[in-house]
Amino acid sequence: MKKPWILILTALVLATLIGMWLYLFFGGEEAREDIYNAFGLEGKELPFNMDVLLGEPSASSAPPYLRQLSLRQVAGYVPLDSSSTSPRTVRLAEKGTGHIYSVRVDDGAEERLSNITIPAARDAFFSPDGSYAAITTSSNQLTLITLPAASTTLSSKEITASPTNVSFSSNNELLYSVREGQSVVGYSYDTTTSDTSRLFTIPFREAVVLWGSDASGPHYTYPKTAEGLEGYLYEIKNSSLRRLPISGFGLSAIVHDDTIAFSRTEEATYKSYLFNLETSTITPVQFLFIPEKCLIVLDKVSCATDVPTLKSDSVGAWYRGELSFNDTLWLDPPGIDITMEIDTLGTKTGRPIDATRLNGQVYALYFVNKIDAGLWVYDRDFTTGVIDN
Repeated sequence: MKKPWILILTALVLATLIGMWLYLFFGGEEAREDIYNAFGLEGKELPFNMDVLLGEPSASSAPPYLRQLSLRQVAGYVPLDSSSTSPRTVRLAEKGTGHIYSVRVDDGAEERLSNITIPAARDAFFSPDGSYAAITTSSNQLTLITLPAASTTLSSKEITASPTNVSFSSNNELLYSVREGQSVVGYSYDTTTSDTSRLFTIPFREAVVLWGSDASGPHYTYPKTAEGLEGYLYEIKNSSLRRLPISGFGLSAIVHDDTIAFSRTEEATYKSYLFNLETSTITPVQFLFIPEKCLIVLDKVSCATDVPTLKSDSVGAWYRGELSFNDTLWLDPPGIDITMEIDTLGTKTGRPIDATRLNGQVYALYFVNKIDAGLWVYDRDFTTGVIDN
């Protein structure tokens, strides 16, 4: 055979192999099924050791416990548990566009659920079942997104309000507060009937509202955190305010069921505590935290905190956006004493992690990195001991 024909034949063989590889790489499972049919194979076996080339799970190790789920800038999210027909997913809204996506926890596969664009989308809040999203913008516009489901179609509605605090109740009522004069007024919006109800009035303007799981309350409120301002924590129930025995300069708090985690400044020293609503007892905590960087599950508190940097002045700088932390993860799951799970998240990720918006249960912890708004998961069974991965 002459040399030119050898070169041509070699080129054709290489082009065929490269074409097959590209077809399999980008074609996914359907492409592999075509190969199975062509070669009369069954199962997930591929000829010519192509499973190694294509990175079959059998040739790779388990994913790391701590991993980034989305590279998008996240305005808000809600984790959804798995079912008999669907895997674990997280629904998130993207900053700037307001587009909503569903991301699989196990492999990061992404699906867009809503292409309704909300320019300058800043924060997003999801109903517990992920069927609704309330999105605010830099101009405080409030838009309610209804996501497609068995009985609903994708839709949006702008609500006339400039909200300061937004949440959803356990039965998908939209809860929000607005400034009116020198007060803050709380409202509920029925997502089914579009009826709006006035819930309460707070007699000061710069108020943080900690919403309960039901529109009727109880809810909690305190003045916006500032190191030079003494704050007081109030319970809101049946439209009336009751002062709780929690106060202090630079006060901040989160509430879940009968547990309140709070921090304050005492004689220029930053301190953190737990308060039990049933017994009215206050217990010091062995590590310092900013409550907005914590999660309470079953009366247990887990936090991301940068203890060496956490001082009274640094807390104020963090709230103003002038300072970022490089957090350590502390976990206190049911049945386990408080433990330092990861000493400095940045050592595992190769970048600083300033964790906010913590969410999750016993088997996974989700958070947003405040530095770049990326969504992360720490995905392992917390009822077992610490595992380095």
